[in-house]
Amino acid sequence: MTDERATHRKRDDRVDRQGLARAVKDRRAELGMTQKDLENVSEVSSSTIRLIENAQGTRHYRSVVLSDISRALEWPEDSLHRIFYRRGRKDSTLPSEAEIVAQEVMTQLKPHLEKIDAIDKRLSRVMDAIHQVNNRLDTAVGPFPHSTRSADSPDSPRSVESPRSPRFAGDD
Repeated sequence: MTDERATHRKRDDRVDRQGLARAVKDRRAELGMTQKDLENVSEVSSSTIRLIENAQGTRHYRSVVLSDISRALEWPEDSLHRIFYRRGRKDSTLPSEAEIVAQEVMTQLKPHLEKIDAIDKRLSRVMDAIHQVNNRLDTAVGPFPHSTRSADSPDSPRSVESPRSPRFAGDD
């Protein structure tokens, strides 16, 4: 065996390609992600993800690649680095119980958070429409007078109640 092969083999003994492949595949399946989803979220090329998941290749992955994939899999960014380089081989290679519970909670909350975002967007559109109506009313009728002082106290601000009710579509 040449010195180059011996050096390469020694270097390869320090990494766990099979452990990395298992961790990425299992976590991706647990999250219901495809390789394409993982590529999109992590911004790591699909060919690199395939090499990792098939425990192929001879290269050592840059820390940033392993960190990007770890974050995309909702793990602490050093998780895959620790697995690949056989560091902290006790239970610290996997997320802690608290991290797993937090991930499960976030997974359960995700659809609700998406609904809240959708409601927020709809509410924003409604508020924009109200502002447009108010601007049209101001243009057609003129702005309402606003007082900045109360009759009771010369220093306390107040607004004057509008003498007209807002009209909405369908109020006819």
